[in-house]
This record gives sequence, structure tokens and C-alpha cells, in this order.
Amino acid sequence: MRARAVRTNGLVLAVALGLAVPAAAGRQAPDDPVARAQALADAELKAQLTAFSYVLREAVERGGQRLAEWAGQIVPGIELVLAANPTVEATPLPDGSVVFDVRIPEILQTSMMLFLRQRPQPGATPITRGPVTGTGVVTGDPMTVPPPGAERSLNPNQQYSDFVREALVDGIINNAGILPLDNGTWLTVAASGADVAVTNPLYRNTSRKLILSLKGDDLQALRRGDLTRDQVRARVVERRY
Repeated sequence: MRARAVRTNGLVLAVALGLAVPAAAGRQAPDDPVARAQALADAELKAQLTAFSYVLREAVERGGQRLAEWAGQIVPGIELVLAANPTVEATPLPDGSVVFDVRIPEILQTSMMLFLRQRPQPGATPITRGPVTGTGVVTGDPMTVPPPGAERSLNPNQQYSDFVREALVDGIINNAGILPLDNGTWLTVAASGADVAVTNPLYRNTSRKLILSLKGDDLQALRRGDLTRDQVRARVVERRY
């Protein structure tokens, strides 16, 4: 028996990938050997889907942590807070493919407004600060206002989207071995904004569903060593709508 552990929020979800996972289900299964085998397979698949769901939740949380670090570098002391926790739902398909619906929490509106008011404004006149020298010249502060065209780099929604996307792709590449994906199947992760009580219109107006898909054939090739992680990463199909 092998056990795989997935860490999230300081907790460890231990998932046995052998027959020990559905042992309880096996004791409750009918006497029919076929029905018993199906019950065992269903329980094992459910455990695998649950484990990978935790991987994806942790990926979204990691994206939020990167956003907080980024915001603190732009506006020292500011903290961008997420309005809710991410949620993940898994759906196995008849052909062996699996689909994960990831709901990504938006940035809390109050923290977003604080950040937007205090961030450097692209195109604004830089304000120089520094000690006055003996000649009366004020030396400039190395922190200058970004030039025009830097709106994207200061857009917290765009940064959040990029961080979460990168974390989800990493989670797929590094942990998809949890899933029983064979040749001819697909792993699909559909990520979209979550509906929460506190809404942020800036986020809602720019949010679109991100769909990441990867062939089971490519994951099998990665396990065999026929493809590198970078090669598999390049084969992740990305769509938005």
C-alpha cells in the first residue's frame, strides 16, 4: 500500500492509492463480485479526485499569497485580501477524462480601493525625495513613478490572474500523477470567479473563464520519461471565454 500526502493550509490529507482506500466501502459492498469491484473502483477514484482538488485549491491560495507579496512591494504596508476561500468540484467523465471546476475568490473591494488610491499612477510626474546637499540640490529617490504604458504591470486583477494561472499549471504538471488518466483521456481545469457577497465590479468586468486542458497521453509520456516537464507544460491547451 502507498500513501500520497497533499498539504494545504497546514493540514495534510493522506490519501491511500492502493486498495486500502476503499476498504470500508468494500465491507459494505454487495456480495456480487462485480458490484464489489465497482464499489472499490468508485471509492478509489473519489479519493484521487479529492486529493487533486486539494492540489488545485492550494494553487489558488498560492496565487493569492504571491499577489499579497506583489502588492506589498508596490505599496508598502498594503494587504490585498481575498473575499472568500477557493472551491473546487470534480466531475469524472465516462471516457475516463476528468473536469475540475475551480471557483476563484475575488479581491476584497475595500483592500482593492486602498491599493488603487495609493499605488503610483502611470504618467504622473515623479516626486523626488532625498536629503538636501551642501549645494542645495535635492537628490532623487530611486523609487520613481512608472512610465506611461505600465498600467498592466500595476493592475492587481491582471497580476492575480497571472499568478493563479501559473500556480494552476504547476499544480497540473507536478501532481496530475494522482489521477488515473490513460491515453485518449483529458484533464480539464476550468477556473472562474466565485460569486461572493462582497462584489468587486473592477474584477467582474475583466474576469473570464480560464480553461486549461492536457492530454492523458502527455501525462503518460511524462511518467515514462519520454517528455520533460517543460515539454508537457508547453502542451497545456489554454482557452478563455
